[in-house]
Amino acid sequence: MENMNNDHKDYDTAELLVLVAKLTEAYTSKESTSVTYEKASQLMRAVLYCLEEQGSTNVPEHRENLQQVYQTGYQMVLEKVKKAKDIYESILPEFKWYGNEIYCDTIIKGMPAFFIHYDPKFCPQEHLLTLDYPLITAINERDGIDTIYYYLQCIACEQRFLQFFPAEIVEDLLSRYHYDYSDLVINVASIVLRNVLGSMILKKDIFDFHYTEEDHTRLLYFIEMTTVVEAEIKLTSLLQVFLKDIVKITSDHREAIYQYLSKDIPDFLALYRTAAKTRHLDALFPI
Repeated sequence: MENMNNDHKDYDTAELLVLVAKLTEAYTSKESTSVTYEKASQLMRAVLYCLEEQGSTNVPEHRENLQQVYQTGYQMVLEKVKKAKDIYESILPEFKWYGNEIYCDTIIKGMPAFFIHYDPKFCPQEHLLTLDYPLITAINERDGIDTIYYYLQCIACEQRFLQFFPAEIVEDLLSRYHYDYSDLVINVASIVLRNVLGSMILKKDIFDFHYTEEDHTRLLYFIEMTTVVEAEIKLTSLLQVFLKDIVKITSDHREAIYQYLSKDIPDFLALYRTAAKTRHLDALFPI
């Protein structure tokens, strides 16, 4: 969602002020038409958020009835809250945090607070949580329920991917990645994915994340003998094979998981090349 501090230029100011005035009346239960500047600013952003949720800035005829556009956007916010909650409730029964406290704190302890305290009417633009567990992809351009909805979609992709591996294998890999991984700000799926791709390059057992010096030599040869573009194409192909032919994830989930996980490949390649240059492949592929 775009920065709404500038979005008001796309709407008639008088119409916006009418919407804000009505929202102010609802906020004060019609007991007052006066609120602080900070609260008025918050309510203006709430109105803009719902208008943008409806996506009306490029549809001039909608401006004839901005109230209707706002109401449609508000209903879309409510519907997105419901969808986000459905995703969250689908994740919980089999959710595994693999001993990483930040993963646990964010999803198990923190997320319920969002659904309790989120205010879709008067403050839909705030998502309340710090979301300390990092995703593979950035969420900086999103606000409010858009942030949480997207975040939970990504977490659902991670969990479906990780569930293919026995928990003890994932935890062993994480402990070899860093002895104190429980307190690290890391993305668990990224670490596992990179080792999946390493194993596939070597044509090893897909559950074998232990590497030898000979493995490192072969991994070094692969990265030194391919260009960045060639390596990215190869790793992308391996990920597609993994999801379709090895894990056999159903097509309705496969594309979403692929789109999410594939965003890690450029960063992985950059680290892979750096590790190869410094001869420290163990940082990515622990022996």
